[in-house]
Amino acid sequence: MSKYLVPVGRATLMDRGSGAIASLRTPSEISRGASRQLNYIRSEIIGFEYVPKQVIRQLRQEGIIAGAEIAAYADPPVVKRRNDCSVYQVVSDAWWADDTRLVVFEVVRDLEDLGGKNFRPTGAWAPRGTAYQLPAGISAITYSCAPEPGGSQQDSGGAAAAAEHPLDVLPEYLQPSLRGGMAGARIEWGRKWARETVVAHRVDAGRVRVLRAEREGKSQQSLIRSTWTITSLEAPVARSWRIGAMPRSSSSVPAIP
Repeated sequence: MSKYLVPVGRATLMDRGSGAIASLRTPSEISRGASRQLNYIRSEIIGFEYVPKQVIRQLRQEGIIAGAEIAAYADPPVVKRRNDCSVYQVVSDAWWADDTRLVVFEVVRDLEDLGGKNFRPTGAWAPRGTAYQLPAGISAITYSCAPEPGGSQQDSGGAAAAAEHPLDVLPEYLQPSLRGGMAGARIEWGRKWARETVVAHRVDAGRVRVLRAEREGKSQQSLIRSTWTITSLEAPVARSWRIGAMPRSSSSVPAIP
C-alpha cells in the first residue's frame, strides 16, 4: 500500500516571483545542475484530488477538460469571508493541462456560518477561471535527465540541501521559465520503491508552459540520485475564454484564523 506526502511550508505555495524566461535547450545541451530535497508531510488527499468529483464530471461533460492529462494540481480547500460577511469555501489555484489546452480555475461554494468555526454548505460547487486553447498539432515531448555524478548540494552534516519550492528540486535549466507560475509536488512510496512527482505551469506573454517531472528509486533517500523523466509542453495561446461566473467579491479574508 502506498503512502502520500505533500511538501512542508512554502513548498506548497505558488512561486509568484518575476523570474527570467529561458528557452528549452535540447538534451545534448542540458546543464543538469545541483539537486535538492523537499521536506514532506503526510496527506491522504493531494493536488488535483482536492477538486470535487462533481466538478470534474461537469468540466468533462462541457468539454473543457477532455484529453489525456499531462499535469494537474490544486491547493487544499479553505474557508473565507467576503467583504459583505458572507462565507464560502474555495479550492484555489487548480489547473489541468493536456496537449490541447491549459485550464486554470478555482472551485467555490457558499457556506452558512453556524458559529464556533462550524459551517454548512448552502450551494453547489461552481468552477470559475480561464481556459487557454493551444494551436492544433502541438504535442508534449518526453525525455530523461540524469543527475550529474556528485552534483547533489549538501548541508554541513552531509545531507542533501533542503528545497523551499517544488521547482528547486528540478534540474536548474528547467526552473527559470516556470518561476512566477504555479507548481506542486508529491511523493509516494511503498515497499522498496518511491516516486516523486513535480508539476508546474506558467502563462506569460501569450505562451503556455507545462511540465511534469518524475523520478523513481528504491527508497525516498535514493531519489536524489535518480533520473528524471520529464514531459514538457510549450506553445503559444491560440485563444482563451472564461469558464464559470465572475466572483462576487475580489476581496476576502480567511474565516478561520
